[in-house]
Amino acid sequence: MVAVSAAAVAVVGPGIAPAQAIVGGTAVSNSPTAPIAHSMAGLVDTNSGQVFCGATLISDTYVLTAASCVRGKATGTTAVLLGDRDTASGSDTNFAALYAVGRWIIHPSYTPTTSRNDIAVVQLAKKATLNVGVRPALVDANTQPNAYAGQTAVAMGWGTLSYGGQQPTQLQRAQVGVITTSQCNAYYGTVDGSQQLCTHTPDKGPCQHDTGGPLAQQLANNKTNLVGIISYGQGCASAYPDVFTRVAAYRPWITNITGPLPTQ
Repeated sequence: MVAVSAAAVAVVGPGIAPAQAIVGGTAVSNSPTAPIAHSMAGLVDTNSGQVFCGATLISDTYVLTAASCVRGKATGTTAVLLGDRDTASGSDTNFAALYAVGRWIIHPSYTPTTSRNDIAVVQLAKKATLNVGVRPALVDANTQPNAYAGQTAVAMGWGTLSYGGQQPTQLQRAQVGVITTSQCNAYYGTVDGSQQLCTHTPDKGPCQHDTGGPLAQQLANNKTNLVGIISYGQGCASAYPDVFTRVAAYRPWITNITGPLPTQ
């Protein structure tokens, strides 16, 4: 077991407990031919060693997550896990490492009661080492209404396979279908399609503590396009859709913090 320290970069070994969840998914391969997972990150509580939320690497210095993940948390006891696939093994990849958090910026209009503007930028205390197993995702720039409705995307995370159920240590992925805002609001009635998007696939989707993780598409050039951030839902892979923060709506706010980011 390697001790988790927020003050130093460490290779992750056994003892990092998963807390995220994808229902109806499959384990993510370590292969470089599965690049959609290379930007996957986890937020780790360094006191408990618990991965408490998902996140996505968008440059060598910044990750995106949900505001609800970091609100009330302390940067000094949070680290960012990159390059890992199986939190029970110290040898499943050569790329797993923890990075201390320098700061985070919660969107100033985040509203916990409605989950509107559920997005935060986390800055690493030092630049991440980018390699074949750790690469940033693109931050989506398509702001068209219902831009991805009718398409599929991938949600990822570690953890329970059902509500209150088993927590696998291997990173899981599930392909889910994006629906229109009107379809989503048949269930919720309060989703803002300019800032949020929804998915709904029977028996597939995020579950407990999967907040902050990615909804992404793999592009033809093998790059990953981050479309959404897991925000909320009702139960796990239930009759209700899952709701995500639409990252394209926040790209100007994000780049005001990070500086310019590529679009392709």
